[in-house]
Amino acid sequence: MSACRHEVLCTVFVCLLYTVAPTGQSPKLVVQFQSPVQPVVKPYIGPGAVVQPVTRPPLAGPYAFSRIPAPVWNKPRVFLTHALQDTWLFTNLSTWQDGRASMKSTVPDTITSWVITAFSVDSLYGLGLLDSPKKLKVFRPFFISVDLPYSVRRGEYVSIPVVVFNYLSKDVTADVTLENIGQFDFADTSNDVRDSKLELYKRKSLTIKSNSGSPTSFLIQTKDLGYISIKLTATSKLAGDAIEKKLLVKPEGETIYKNKAIFVDLRKESLFEKNITLEIPSNIVPDSEFIEIGAVGDILGPSTMNLASLIQMPFGCGEQNMLNFVPNIVILDYLKNTKQLTTAVETKSLKYMETGYQQELTYRRSDGSFSAFGSADASGSTWLTAYVVKSFRQAMPYIPIEEKIIIEGLQWLSNNQANNGSFPEVGYVSHSDIQGGSSKGLALTAYTLIAFLENQKATPVYRNTINRAVEYLVRNLPGVEDPYAIAICSYALHLADHPEKNVAFNLLELKANTVDGKKWWKRMDRANDKKNPWVHEPNSVDVEMTAYALLTYLQRELVEDGLPILHWLVSQQNDQGGFASSQDTVITLYALSQMAERITPGTLKLSATFSYMKNGQSELKVTKDNAMVLQLIELPKRTRILNVTATGTGLAIIKVSYRYNVNVTGAWPLFSLDPQVDKNSNANHLQLSVCSGYMFFFFFNYTMNVCGWLMTVPLN
Repeated sequence: MSACRHEVLCTVFVCLLYTVAPTGQSPKLVVQFQSPVQPVVKPYIGPGAVVQPVTRPPLAGPYAFSRIPAPVWNKPRVFLTHALQDTWLFTNLSTWQDGRASMKSTVPDTITSWVITAFSVDSLYGLGLLDSPKKLKVFRPFFISVDLPYSVRRGEYVSIPVVVFNYLSKDVTADVTLENIGQFDFADTSNDVRDSKLELYKRKSLTIKSNSGSPTSFLIQTKDLGYISIKLTATSKLAGDAIEKKLLVKPEGETIYKNKAIFVDLRKESLFEKNITLEIPSNIVPDSEFIEIGAVGDILGPSTMNLASLIQMPFGCGEQNMLNFVPNIVILDYLKNTKQLTTAVETKSLKYMETGYQQELTYRRSDGSFSAFGSADASGSTWLTAYVVKSFRQAMPYIPIEEKIIIEGLQWLSNNQANNGSFPEVGYVSHSDIQGGSSKGLALTAYTLIAFLENQKATPVYRNTINRAVEYLVRNLPGVEDPYAIAICSYALHLADHPEKNVAFNLLELKANTVDGKKWWKRMDRANDKKNPWVHEPNSVDVEMTAYALLTYLQRELVEDGLPILHWLVSQQNDQGGFASSQDTVITLYALSQMAERITPGTLKLSATFSYMKNGQSELKVTKDNAMVLQLIELPKRTRILNVTATGTGLAIIKVSYRYNVNVTGAWPLFSLDPQVDKNSNANHLQLSVCSGYMFFFFFNYTMNVCGWLMTVPLN
């Protein structure tokens, strides 16, 4: 094909784009470019003249194409390596003295067609274009197709489905072989006793009609963990093909996730040491352990490195929609204030926020309130309306939101304020976990009051409403024992700058727990807590009230005194940078972001050394250049004790994430399954009575919802 029509020496750019087509194979592709040796310039008047072009030096000449450097034949050529979406080849080459250039490349192993386009640039004649795109059809007359699941469990029996396609002019009889290198066993459907000797392959014979495909399958039982090789070959007298794919094998049982995060502060100290014990039981599924250490130089580093789990498209009812709407605001605020916001994250977050805003408006009632299902509910929800107007106000710097929506929501809340100044719940919240600890009583009034106080434009308009709510908190706070109510009331009174805020802060301090340099607040113990196997796991209400306490400390400018609280909150993070639930994640990320903006050090040069087993050692260096990068290292499976030593200066978070599988029933299982063989069963007929149930956990009492059905299986 001709790409350069006038020049002797030119640079040619080739682009091959993917298009969908029915069939294909993997031939060698040869693309040739040719230009005439004697270029001819045709003026407007007179005969054409043969011209020997002179290549300009780099950056010489008035036109864009004159800035292309002259070809240098004695140096390696530069090829573009950026992989474009749906593009197989995007490269450049230069013609030789005879005006020709060629290249060879192997077509990807896909059943498709490719569109070839090219253009050239020359120092004298500029841009040369291909007359029309060319299409390369990739055709394969005989091939194998195999469709594997994403993953299977070790020990499971899985069928490997295979289809052999024949586009030859004749019917073909082919031998299909599955090879085994010891990563699985071949299984039989019969009850015959099989030899324990490893079978290296299994072969089946197929007859495939012309222009058709024939299926078969191989039943295997997986043995090795990780990716195992599934290699298939099909051979016949006329053609053959082979294919190899990877199948992910996961350990059996239930996966238990653990995470231990440590806040390292070397602003005043030069050395940090700590021993970490990995609590992995002895009865785990063999080889199911996965242990990983990491370090990051930013308080919200674990969260921002897992934005996919925090920044999500809002969906669902009015309550569920807000679960995914609010984290976008918190992350944007933090990244923007710390000058770490990228265009990609901003674009994605803004798109999700706009979608969530429009979605939430569908659950707005005619009186200005919000509820889970909008007009279908009997009344708007006090808590959800306060949550929405508070969140919409926070989102206003990023997306256009009608002020009227917020004002009417606040007006509805004001109209439903009780005579004593409290805000009772007049509606219904379906997803009660979203409320955290602010579902009723003093806590709900404080939560609603915060929505008014954070809408500063509305403060003068609703001054009477705010004052009545504040006085209600002040009157009822003495004698309150619930630490959550004290924490959120203390924060609300500090936002209102009420004189009684000091009394509330003193009550908050009395409820604090301090151990090993960490400070936190926890809910009151209940009678059945000792029987609860999850009592020592991160509790969403504890995390949320501690976050409110940290916000109170920041209101009082007690930044250094808030560091023990920060230590505890960081230790409660999961391996994705979030917390136990959506509500505590939102509040805590906001508190951590406010704290991070005030304690971020000017100098960051920290080295963390991890010692494990006998002679194992790994090191991670955290500097200002990689502060936002969560560095990770996988440790040996047998690691149980880890020594961490950090030196240098600055702040960092070190985390140890590990998981393992258990193959036993949990202490408090959530599901039950009880299959019973019916007496009507015989050698040719199996009848099962299956009873299953879901047991949910509510205030430490079990409720079982049981359903049963009859299953009949013919055995002949």
